[in-house]
Amino acid sequence: FRFASLLFFVGVLGGGAVYFFTRRIAKPLNQLCKTMERVSDGAVHARYSPDRMGFEINALGLQFNETLDALFRNAQEAERERLVRERLAGELQIGHEIQASLLPLHIPGLPGVDIAAGYFASKEVNGDFYDLFRLDNGQILIAMCDTAGKGISACLFSLGLRSILRSLATINGDL
Repeated sequence: FRFASLLFFVGVLGGGAVYFFTRRIAKPLNQLCKTMERVSDGAVHARYSPDRMGFEINALGLQFNETLDALFRNAQEAERERLVRERLAGELQIGHEIQASLLPLHIPGLPGVDIAAGYFASKEVNGDFYDLFRLDNGQILIAMCDTAGKGISACLFSLGLRSILRSLATINGDL
């Protein structure tokens, strides 16, 4: 009876102690698993809180937190870059429309000569242009420009050149 009683108390007390310590030591791992489940369900701001009995699990949980923070920062940076690219694309589209609006809509004609024009930009904005207009003496001035390089700086340079040509042509018919 004594031996059975001792075995019972050791089994109950020992088993209870083992159960308690096992649950206590597993608590940080369970907490990390629950945090990971919350993140996978969409709670991207969920973070692991270190436990004083966590030991290596704390290090793993803190690394998980740092990884989430880095992913969040990278996603924000990617969103900012996307917005900048969209704004730049919109500005380039406006520049393309402005540049296309500066090309002549009406092509002056010459007796016995068929004149047609077409313009296909290699980029949204570039420095290529053409211009045709009738001078005071009845002649037609044809100007074509293909700047070295592309982009906004080439566009500004060629548009300045176009303005200078038109101004000089109205002052002096002999360029």
